[in-house]
Parts: sequence; C-alpha cells; structure tokens
Amino acid sequence: MTTEERILRLENSFNTLAELAAQSDARDATLADLMAKVNARTDALVELAARSEARTDTLEEFATDVREFTRILTEITRRHGERLDEHESQMAELREAQANTEHKLAALVDAQLVTEGMLQRLTEKVDRIAGNG
Repeated sequence: MTTEERILRLENSFNTLAELAAQSDARDATLADLMAKVNARTDALVELAARSEARTDTLEEFATDVREFTRILTEITRRHGERLDEHESQMAELREAQANTEHKLAALVDAQLVTEGMLQRLTEKVDRIAGNG
C-alpha cells in the first residue's frame, strides 16, 4: 500500500469518524431532548402525586366527618327512639287515666240521676205534706 493510499484511507477514516461524531452529537441532542421530556413528565407526575395526596387527605377528612355525622345521627336517632318509647308510655298512662275518668264520670252521672230521682220524690212528699197540712 502506498503512502497516498494510506493517506486516502486515513482521510476516509477521518471523514467516517467525523460523520460518526456528528451522528453521536445528534443522538446526544436527541437524548438530551428525551431526558428533558422525561424530567418534565417526572415533574408532572410528582405534581400529580402531590395533588393526589392532597385529595386523599381531603377525602380522609371527609370520611372522618361522615363517620362523626353518622355517629351523631345514630345518637340522635337513639335518643328519639327513647323519647318515642317514653311518649308511648305516657300516652298509655293517659289512656288509662282517661278510661278511669270516664268510669268515674259515668258513676257520678248515675249518682246524679239517683240524687235527682230522690230529690224529685222528696219534693213530691214535701208538696203533699204541705198541701195536706
């Protein structure tokens, strides 16, 4: 191989190396762009994770509030049931007292009728005595 051939071969190799370096630079630029996109997406994912965590915290607070409201409503319902039972008991006592009062009133009406009958007879006797006397 002659010197010119060697120089030509060296020039070709140098040109190939320059092309490969250019391709490598292009790949590095593409890789840098891809890394920038990956970093941007990673930042977006971190932001989404933070939002998700905030929403999870909000939902946990909401669930805690719902549990507390459920406890309060359960207590209110229990107390309401107790009051209804108490009112039913009081109503039963009132119905019993009403029946007792009606019974006593009927006895008073009967006694009044007997008294009126006796008064009528007494009046008739007095009138007869007074009319005869």
